[in-house]
Amino acid sequence: MAVNETSIAFLNRQIERVRQAGGRKRIVFPEGFDPRVLEAAARLAREGLAEPILLGKPPEPAPQGVTFIQPESSPQLSKYAAIYHERRRAR
Repeated sequence: MAVNETSIAFLNRQIERVRQAGGRKRIVFPEGFDPRVLEAAARLAREGLAEPILLGKPPEPAPQGVTFIQPESSPQLSKYAAIYHERRRAR
């Protein structure tokens, strides 16, 4: 019978994998309003594991090191919409 891994052990293993991979990656979270996502993004930035980008309006106060993009007012909205459409067209 396999022993279930604790969520903390799993998270620690994933963090170590990210550190070993080197280089900070950008991660985009579409649920920028969710408190759990805000907390996770702040931790990723604080620990230097990734460059989190959240879609949505930044809260007050905004977490340090987290970038917020408001899609509806972004000057690149049509560019992103075209890329999304192209990738989803086959589905």
